[in-house]
Amino acid sequence: MLDLLHGSMHFFIIHGIWGLFLLAFLETSFFPVPADIVLVIFGLMKPHCVLWYALVATIGSSLGGIFGYIIGINARMPILLRWISKKRIARIERLFEKYGGWALMVAGFAPISYIAGLFKLNWIVFSITFTAGRAIKFAIEAILIIALGEKASELIRNHHKEITTLTTAIITGTVIITYLLVKYIKNRRQKKQN
Repeated sequence: MLDLLHGSMHFFIIHGIWGLFLLAFLETSFFPVPADIVLVIFGLMKPHCVLWYALVATIGSSLGGIFGYIIGINARMPILLRWISKKRIARIERLFEKYGGWALMVAGFAPISYIAGLFKLNWIVFSITFTAGRAIKFAIEAILIIALGEKASELIRNHHKEITTLTTAIITGTVIITYLLVKYIKNRRQKKQN
C-alpha cells in the first residue's frame, strides 16, 4: 500500500500544477490520497506561488466534488452501502435535512459529494458550499506554509489530525455563525413585513 501511495505521489508531483489539479479532482471523487501532500511540497518549493497552488487545488477539488455529485444522482443506495455503514448514511442524511448545503462546508470529504447527489441536494447549494469548504481548507494550509515555511511541512505531517480538527472547527464555526446570521436577517424581514 505504501509503495502504491509513494508511486502515485511521484506521478502527481512530476506533472506539476496539472498533477496537483488532477489529484485534487480525484481525491474528492474516489481516490483516497489527499491533495494536501502535493500542495505542501509545491508550496515549500515555491512559497510565493502557494496561494496559486491552493486555488488550483480548490478548483480541482470542487470539480471532483461535482463529478462525485453527478455519480451520486445516477447511483443507487446499495452501491453506497459497500463503502459506508447505514448508521453513518442516516447521520449524514439528518445533517442534510437539518442544515441542507451548510453541512457540506463542514464535511467536504470525498463520499459527501456522492451522498449529496444521491440525496438530490440542490445543485447550486451543493456547488457553493462544497467549494467554500474546500477553499477554506486549502487557504488555511497555504497560510501555514507562508507563516511557518519548512516548519509547516513538519507540523502538517506530524499533526495532520489536529490541523484537520482545527480546520473543521473553523469551518463549522463559520457555517454556524453564517447560518444564524442568515436566519436572524430572515426573521427580522418577516417581522417588518407583518
